[in-house]
This record gives sequence, C-alpha cells and structure tokens, in this order.
Amino acid sequence: MPCLLRRDSRISPYMAYPRFLLTMDISETAKLIYVLLLDRARLSMKNDGWEDETGYVFIYYTIKSLAAVSGKSEMTVKNALAVLEQKEIICRQRQGAGLPSKIYVKVQTENCPAEWTSFEPQTDKKRSASNKQRKMSEKPMRNYDYEEGDSL
Repeated sequence: MPCLLRRDSRISPYMAYPRFLLTMDISETAKLIYVLLLDRARLSMKNDGWEDETGYVFIYYTIKSLAAVSGKSEMTVKNALAVLEQKEIICRQRQGAGLPSKIYVKVQTENCPAEWTSFEPQTDKKRSASNKQRKMSEKPMRNYDYEEGDSL
C-alpha cells in the first residue's frame, strides 16, 4: 500500500531512469527495456565474473525474460532491442545458436573517455548464415511458370 513520503521513510529499491532517455526519439517500450538492461548491468558491476577480458561489464538477459518482466511480447522486445542497438546505446554480441547474446549497456557520463563511446564487442567467430537461410539456399528452385491452360 503506498504511503506519503516522510523524511524517515524507507524506500524500496527503484530502477534508475537516465535523463537522456527523456529526449530520445524512441518508443516508451524501448526506454523501458533500456532501463531494465541498465538495472541488470548495475548488478553486474557489483558482482565478479560479469566483465569481459577488456574490463567492460556485460549482462545476459534473454528475450523471453525481458518480455515477461516488461509485460510485452517477445516480438516487441526484439524490436525495442534493435532500436536501442541502432541508437548505439547498447551492443549485443552473439554467442551462437541457442545461446543468449552478451549485452553491453552504454551510459552517458560526464567523464566518459572517447574510446568507451565507440566500443564494439570483438568476436573471434564469423557469423554464419542462420539455419533458415542455409536451408533456403540448399533447396532447388522450382519453376512456377505455367502457361494458360496448364494444370497445377
């Protein structure tokens, strides 16, 4: 039950909502997804094992989990993640088929070194075609040209 705020009130944990999101031209869903990612990244900052070999903090957050927490569909979450990547406020590093991507959350800080803003995760693996693309390229093309009067 909500109560009025007093000087000695104990406040439950809240998520940070960065001010720069207020002026970004992205959907409210994309903003919500960013806040969820940032909240998870802030936890990763405090725990060992959640930084790569170069010292950058990363998180794992599956699309299914993001959809459940945000109350959005998986497709809506996928679209929001694509927008956040396009706006260059997150980077995703694919780990392989069936594995969640490493997600690097970018933040705006006053003393942010230039090399931090141009970060692109490195990968040793070449991205291969998806199974669907591979199957499509392996299938022989059928000829669907019919003349008038031909039976199907």
